[in-house]
Amino acid sequence: MSDKAGLASGDFRCCAQLLEAFSDGIAHFDSDGAVVAHNAAFRRLVPEGETARLLTALKPGGWLSPAEAIHFPCSSRILELRLSRAEGSDGVLCFARDVTQEATLEDRLRHSEYLYKTFVDSSLDFVFLKDASLRYLLCNEAYRKFLGAREDDILGKTDQELMEPATAAACRESDLRVLETREAVVREENARGNAYLVAKFPVRLKDGTVGVGAYIHDISAMRKAERQAKELASQVRKEKKRLELIVNNTIDEI
Repeated sequence: MSDKAGLASGDFRCCAQLLEAFSDGIAHFDSDGAVVAHNAAFRRLVPEGETARLLTALKPGGWLSPAEAIHFPCSSRILELRLSRAEGSDGVLCFARDVTQEATLEDRLRHSEYLYKTFVDSSLDFVFLKDASLRYLLCNEAYRKFLGAREDDILGKTDQELMEPATAAACRESDLRVLETREAVVREENARGNAYLVAKFPVRLKDGTVGVGAYIHDISAMRKAERQAKELASQVRKEKKRLELIVNNTIDEI
């Protein structure tokens, strides 16, 4: 064997050892989907009985694009699979990585986000969060209906872009008070003919800045009931005086 051939053979063995020791699974499939070679990690991640099912996922009609990545449940694991064209061959290289922990955390995060959104959207009160520039970061369904806009048309905008000037100015005033004092503000505000009990409070955001969170309850019905109660009480007092006057006059006549 020539020195050149011996060197090439040594390089091949070195590459083979590196691939065999690689923590991610690597397999070479020919154009028909037959396994040409695979390393120890691939054999560990993909048991022999799962190869056919894996091929169905990788080649639903034709090989997946190298830009694509799919999650493949295999035994008790979740694998991320990616393909790359094999140089000098019609086949492909398949890279398999165990992402079970990551996928589980992602699922939990998505579920947590779903529960939070469902909970907030179920509230009849207005709920929102603004950043330090008083641009909306989130808002619930009740508040979206109040603004008459979709979530995508609200997030990233300020009250000045979404409300009539007087209402926007009142909202901004209480927002700025929260940012300046770093304390909660609870007060009554009027907007569009309704009365609202507004509770705003500082919220520490991920980037270290402070935003403004709010829960706003419509108290229009309560205020209306209070006015009606006052009016009724006034009428009762007037009626009482009228009756007293009638009784007194009757006694005098007797």
